[in-house]
Amino acid sequence: MIEILQRILRRLQFLADNDKISTQSLNEWNRIIKDLETYHNKTEAYILFKDKDIREHKKEIDRLETKVVMLEAICLIHGIHNVNLYLAKGKGYLIDEAEHIYSNGITQLPMTLWHKGPEIQKLIDEPDN
Repeated sequence: MIEILQRILRRLQFLADNDKISTQSLNEWNRIIKDLETYHNKTEAYILFKDKDIREHKKEIDRLETKVVMLEAICLIHGIHNVNLYLAKGKGYLIDEAEHIYSNGITQLPMTLWHKGPEIQKLIDEPDN
């Protein structure tokens, strides 16, 4: 853009040097060119700002994606294989459920232990055996 404006300025200077353009027209063209330069500079500054903003958002997205993967891995490590089932219930439900469970001292078993419920209950009822 700047190169084009410089070419226009050289052309205008040539016309002015050879008395092929009026002073009024030359002044008007100079104003137009100055406005275009100002617009160009502001646009460039805005683009640089947005590029930096995008890079910062990308870093935050990468950080959050890493946390999601880590939390999914923790769930799998602890036998919670139905993470998507819980996620489908929504944030409000999960917060309410977590508050209810925590405030009532409840512990839920992961799905992988559900089928072992009677065996676990037997261990709880008869701890010395």
